[in-house]
Amino acid sequence: MHPIFAIIGCVFCHLILFLKLKFGPLKSLIICYFATSLFLLILNISYGFTIIECISNFIFFSTLWYGYFNYFNIGEASLRIRVLSEISKKEEGISYEQILSLYNAQEIVKNRLTRLVNDGQVVLTGGRYYLGKPKLVILASFFQGLSKFVLGKKSFKF
Repeated sequence: MHPIFAIIGCVFCHLILFLKLKFGPLKSLIICYFATSLFLLILNISYGFTIIECISNFIFFSTLWYGYFNYFNIGEASLRIRVLSEISKKEEGISYEQILSLYNAQEIVKNRLTRLVNDGQVVLTGGRYYLGKPKLVILASFFQGLSKFVLGKKSFKF
């Protein structure tokens, strides 16, 4: 039952950090994951759970969090969801040209690269992009490992 309480707490923590304190979406999710994992560990120890019970609760919580992360991230990153959102905002409808003006490929790549550069994940030097801080690479490796653990296979190539 503790992993259920932990994921509920994690969602509330994420909402506070992301919506009220204006942390970035990825940063708020990661902070909440580690803070809630620590809370779960303390809760499990205070109830006298064995190491195996603590590990299984952590794995269950991590699986729930992975699902929440993907649920939240699909709305942030999925072009299809974002286009549907734009269409739903316009009662009068939206033309193909208007959609293209909002979501052309060049603009999407430019926005993503700008975010990566501003966050320090990528460094722009002499007109070329290089890896900056390895946080995103480490995070991608973590998710690849979690995916392999949960699904039994890698969900993406890295």
